[in-house]
Parts: sequence; C-alpha cells; structure tokens
Amino acid sequence: MRDWVVMLRARSSARLKGDSILAVMAGPGSNPSIKGIRVRNAFSKPDGELLVTGLFVEAWGVAESPDEAVALLAQRAAPYLQLVAVAANASVDEPEDLLVYAPPTSDVVGQFLEQKPCSPPTPAATVRSITIEDLGDLANRLDGHPDQERIHRAAAHYRQAVRAMDPINRVMSAEHLYMACENLGQVVFRRVCRQCEVKPSGEGKHQLATEAGFTPKNERSSQHLNDYDSHLRVTEIFAGDRAVYDDLRAASDGFEHGYAGFDKVQSAAHASADAAFSMIRRAILNEAGVPADSPLFDPKFDHVLGGWQPRLQVQGTYTSDRNDDWPLFYGTALYPEIVSMKDENDQGSRTNVFRANASGASLLDGQTINIDSSLWTVPLTPDRNMNQTADTEVVLTKGDSGT
Repeated sequence: MRDWVVMLRARSSARLKGDSILAVMAGPGSNPSIKGIRVRNAFSKPDGELLVTGLFVEAWGVAESPDEAVALLAQRAAPYLQLVAVAANASVDEPEDLLVYAPPTSDVVGQFLEQKPCSPPTPAATVRSITIEDLGDLANRLDGHPDQERIHRAAAHYRQAVRAMDPINRVMSAEHLYMACENLGQVVFRRVCRQCEVKPSGEGKHQLATEAGFTPKNERSSQHLNDYDSHLRVTEIFAGDRAVYDDLRAASDGFEHGYAGFDKVQSAAHASADAAFSMIRRAILNEAGVPADSPLFDPKFDHVLGGWQPRLQVQGTYTSDRNDDWPLFYGTALYPEIVSMKDENDQGSRTNVFRANASGASLLDGQTINIDSSLWTVPLTPDRNMNQTADTEVVLTKGDSGT
C-alpha cells in the first residue's frame, strides 16, 4: 500500500476566480483510504501566457496499484464537477485526461500512469467564474445532508443537461432536466416529511396528500399520491409554473417511452428546457441549504452557459450547369478554427481569434460559388456577451469570389 493521487481534467465553461484551490481534507470517521480532494483550474501556457483550459479534480488516498487507485478515488473526485456546473450554471464536460501517480519516498521511486485522448477539443470560448468561497459553501452544506446522495444525483443530471445543450436541440437537455426533477422531488418530499414530523412512507405521503386536498378516488386508487408528487414538484421546484413542468414532463416521457412523435417531443423540449434550467438549479441550491442571500442566487447565474464549440455560419449563392438525377452540392469545404485564446482577467473575459478558410474543393465540375456574409456564434448569456473587434473574412480559394 502506498499514497496515490488521481487527477482528472475536464473541459469547462466554468472557472474559479484567481488561483484559489478548494481542498476538502478527510476528517475523523472518514474512510481511512481517502486523504482529501481538491478542485482547481486547469491551465496551459500558449505563447507564455497562462490560459485556463478547464478544471482539475484530484483525490489523494491509499491503494495497492494505479488501477485500484482509480477505482477508489476517481468516483470520489468526479462528483465535484457537477457541483461546479450547478454553482456556475455552466457546462462542465466529462473528464478525459487522467493522471495517476504515487509520489516517491525515501524507499521507492515514484510511479505514474497517464491517459490522454487524441485530438482533444479546444478550451471553451466563453467562460464564467465563481469564487472558491461560494463553491466551498455548497460543498460543505451537502456534506452530511440527509439527502446528500439524491441531491448529487440531481446535480449529475443537471450537468448532463447543460452538456447536451447546442444551438439547435434541447431534447436531451429536457430528458436530463426531468430526471433531475424526479430526484429532487424525493428530496422535497422527505424535507416536507421532516418539517411535518411524518414518516417518509406511503402512509405518510397519503396523509400529506389528503391534507393538501388530494383524496383517493376509491380504496384501490393511488392516483392522489401521483398528483401530490406533481404538486410538490410544481410548487417547490418550478415556482408554481405548471406549464413548464407539464411540457418538460411531456418531452421526457414522450422521448423515453416512445409514445410521442419526435416533432412533438422536440416542441415540448424547446418550450420548457430553457426556463427549467434556472428553476431546477435554484431548487438544487435551495434543497442543499444554500441561503437566499448567497451570490449563487445572483440573477446573472439564471441563464445557463453552454459549452458547445464556436460555429461559423456563411451564406451565399452558387451556380451549377450540372444535370444530375439528384441535385448535388457540397458547400464550400469550410474550415473554421480558433487561432488563439487569451484570458484578460479572472472574471471570465476571454479574447478569441478565429480564422476560416473555404477552399472550394468540394465544388463539382460546372459549379461556382460566392460568399455574401459570415457570422461567428459562441455560447452567450446576458452576463457573457461578445464584442467583435475585427471584421470576419472568409478566404475562398476556388470559385468566383476571392474573399
């Protein structure tokens, strides 16, 4: 047995202000194999300047081998990523970089095992910062909470909902948001039971349901219990907005159980997901015990910050003298890229330099093309806006247009 540290790196649209580190050290009564967990900014130094590229979560403990260390420690570290996602209301990806190491001692040399994917994505173009104090307060309040595991499961689904965001689709976001709601519903029910000094059982739920005005239709019916569950979710999670709850549930159930057409699923998801993000995040914080005056309830955090890669949209015209059975056209062979990134401060201000080439190599014989306009899009929220400092130019090297 020896000390091992498991370090996971995740691409993230959230960062910690400054160079602060959240350290949670094991206390009396903890698993003796776990010594502590840390959360801090991951970084690189392109052109010699520090750039925050995501988050590190690290766990330190005792194990026999690197494989045993990963099995023991990774599961203890990873949940802190979902806490960051909830606290900042921003996308945090699954960790892909893995480093496991045993520090050298006077008796043995150090050991390490490292895994890294091919062609990793660039860091998030838009980032939002939170303080270590606010994140630490959330983590401390969850530690020892009677429903800690359920709240963590709700937070895990919430993180997946944010990760699933893109400029077009909300279906998978709605699916994970409703699963977060289901977990939170149980947390709310158990809290109400504690407040009313009622056992969290079927009999206790029947008592609370009837007191709230939900009565069984007959001796065999349990529909009033389901109606009471929905009542708790609408009032305690969705701030009384029944329409958002119903649409989110319809999107999730229709997709999961396959009883609705995808057009209806997508319509319900788009009608509910964006509003549900803020409601469910606030409910997670409330159930965790975060006080109402916490900076995490600042309205700037109400708008979810996605982590999708910047996109370039071009519009134009083309000509073709071809006579194919199916009209063929393959676009401009567009190649957009991020040339550089620079963090201007620790508040989340970031300068991105984009470049795009449209080689025209995809044009078929008899076709020409002209680009009329172009537009870069990145994840934006009211507190994360974009100031374009230079004109966009797309270079076309084949076809009628030179720029």
